[in-house]
Amino acid sequence: MYNIIIYILISLSLDYATFRQNDTLSRVELYIAIPYISLSYADYEGMKRADFKIDVTIKNQKEDIVAQDEFDRVSFLTSLEDAKERALTIIDVFCIPLSEGKYEVSITTKQKDNEERVTTQIEVQPYLHGNLSISDIEFVSEISKADTESQFTKGTYNIIPNPEKLYGLKRNIVYVYVELYGLLPSKEYSLIYRLMDTMGNVITEYPEKKALAEYSSIREIGGINTIGLVSGSYTVNIQLSQGDDTVYTSKPFYLIAREKKLSILHGKEAEYYSFVDYIATSDELMRYKKTDDKQGFLQVFWTKRGEDALLSHINMVKEAERLYGKESDRGRISIIYGSPDEIKRYTAEPGYPDCEVWWYYGEGGKVFIFSDVSRVGNYELIYSSYEREYTYPNFYKYVPSDVLELLH
Repeated sequence: MYNIIIYILISLSLDYATFRQNDTLSRVELYIAIPYISLSYADYEGMKRADFKIDVTIKNQKEDIVAQDEFDRVSFLTSLEDAKERALTIIDVFCIPLSEGKYEVSITTKQKDNEERVTTQIEVQPYLHGNLSISDIEFVSEISKADTESQFTKGTYNIIPNPEKLYGLKRNIVYVYVELYGLLPSKEYSLIYRLMDTMGNVITEYPEKKALAEYSSIREIGGINTIGLVSGSYTVNIQLSQGDDTVYTSKPFYLIAREKKLSILHGKEAEYYSFVDYIATSDELMRYKKTDDKQGFLQVFWTKRGEDALLSHINMVKEAERLYGKESDRGRISIIYGSPDEIKRYTAEPGYPDCEVWWYYGEGGKVFIFSDVSRVGNYELIYSSYEREYTYPNFYKYVPSDVLELLH
């Protein structure tokens, strides 16, 4: 088991890449990063030891389990303080052959009464014999000569994956590993690496690499220097050409540059930057509350979402705070879903308190009803047509009949 430094890891991270196995099956590699803080360590012969299990479950689109296995793992640390300072993580890889299709992968770490899970959707493509093709990209954190063989060994190198796809700070080179298939031996082929932004615009196109193909299948390791780039999301695009055939593969990654976002935010903006309660996942929110490095967490959180999402969030929180109070029900809904397309207000009638009906017309439409149930100006969310939000079982008791008619 390898303990690899990945800074500011905030939760379990899962990534994957597919490679050719034969004409009907692809070799799917699942990469996982486990932060040490998600495990409990006990004293063991002058060190710290954690025994745990990793459960891997794969389902097809019909939700049938097509593969499931559980692996015993052990992690050793010299000290918890050192692990915390260096942000140590456990990196592991699992390989499984799968046929073409879409799948759901869940990986769960289990230790006594503690379980943590990460889930992702994967798409498996075939690599047919004789067809020029290029595998998925595996993002890499470390490359070294393989003195002994391990689960990370490919050819003569140990290729340590980077499941979080996070670079920057001390890791300025984005290393990638791919496999090339269907090459005509003794014929020239070319590779072009491109760095692209989230809109698909080319930031940098690197010089074309040309070589004679020694074999029909070749391992390729490349790298892109991120020095000079600002924090944000980027995509690596690789073009493979031989003769008249050209194929591509691409994958996004995240970069944290040296600048600190908080340094350009002031007053309320800095407060809104850190107000992620409504938009973070439950796992992210748990990590945020547990970590001592909240600024580091926020850097990763907003880097993954992008500067536009950050600026939009700040503006929405600012507006919600001005109109409703950011921690009220109306404030929360406006932060999560944005400003409604239409609002209808109903003043109190005998037997019914004041209420507001909010409509969102996009994505099939959503309706929210807020009522001043306690009649003190505190509007509570009592009805939502969106299943993610809670609805009072007896909400109809708080709204007049003409409001109920709007819901039909």
